[in-house]
Amino acid sequence: MIRLSEALARMRLDKTVRREDVRESVRLMQVATLAAATDRNTGLVDIGQIATGLSDSTRAQLDNLTVALKGLIEASSRGSALQISDLLDKLQEQSDFQVDQNQLLKAVRSLVDDDYLSHNTRHGTLTRR
Repeated sequence: MIRLSEALARMRLDKTVRREDVRESVRLMQVATLAAATDRNTGLVDIGQIATGLSDSTRAQLDNLTVALKGLIEASSRGSALQISDLLDKLQEQSDFQVDQNQLLKAVRSLVDDDYLSHNTRHGTLTRR
């Protein structure tokens, strides 16, 4: 806030920081913090977005996608390679919202981290462990 107050003074071509510079820097910090904590989907303040980088609604959507992906994978035989593109098509048919490949890859990464899947990025396939 000190640097911001000093920058505001410099914008006025002044070397002295005034009270209004400090007040404006406080206001700017509050606005920036509020904007960073606001969920774009719901418009509500979500402090978890600052802490984790994901809003509660995005995290819930990713959790639902991960569960749906896990259900599709469990329907196949263990050890068989599944094409990510085929899984994306099936998930889009089942889903109420548009699923893109980046969302699917986040869900895949979650299941790989849980040691449930192995992901062959070269061939674009998943194998259940």
